[in-house]
Amino acid sequence: MFVLGARSSAGQSRSLLSSWSGVRILPGAPFLKIMEQCKRCARCCLTSPPSLHLEDKSLITSQKIFLESVLTYRRGEIVFDHSLHHYVSLERELIKVRQSQTGCIYLQENKCRIYAFRPLECKSFFCASPDNLLAIKGCNLLSRVDIIEDEELKEIVLAHEKLCSLDRVKKLLQAKSKDELFKLIGLDEEFRLYLQEKRGIYELNFYLGRPLKEIIGEIKPFLT
Repeated sequence: MFVLGARSSAGQSRSLLSSWSGVRILPGAPFLKIMEQCKRCARCCLTSPPSLHLEDKSLITSQKIFLESVLTYRRGEIVFDHSLHHYVSLERELIKVRQSQTGCIYLQENKCRIYAFRPLECKSFFCASPDNLLAIKGCNLLSRVDIIEDEELKEIVLAHEKLCSLDRVKKLLQAKSKDELFKLIGLDEEFRLYLQEKRGIYELNFYLGRPLKEIIGEIKPFLT
């Protein structure tokens, strides 16, 4: 929703709004302009890439979206919730399309490179009326175990999640147990080296999430 300049008269505003395509004039609200269809301005792509849902699994398995293009945010990470307008601690993991300095990595010259097979959240989102996106928020979220078919690899990921849990990190931070925290960071790095050297796996930000040493600095300010 956009508000026109307060100095415009109602007549001028209606004339101006009527000249714009896809605009609906609300009775008694001459200054409101509401889009009725997506203009592909790419603002949503610049703000926050989508989280993936079970409906998006085929995009990963068919390699329309590659594992190196996504990032796992683990349970307990601190993220900004755009619908709530503040930071929250994740109650379960999220797999999101990665973001560059200029927005979603699939955004190129203000156009989506995978628009024909864009994820569910991208299909659902409309900035002028976000109800459809809010309706699926947190529902049927895709997780790593939904995607990983190799049972041994799945066990490694689950072991890492247990031994290097962010709940444990938070407790160590609160207790100021620096030695134990350094050991945990070292264990996280061992998991990463094993996947690289023994399994030839390099999509570590998907399989194990971001390194603990990166996450810790983001968690500290939110500890009580």
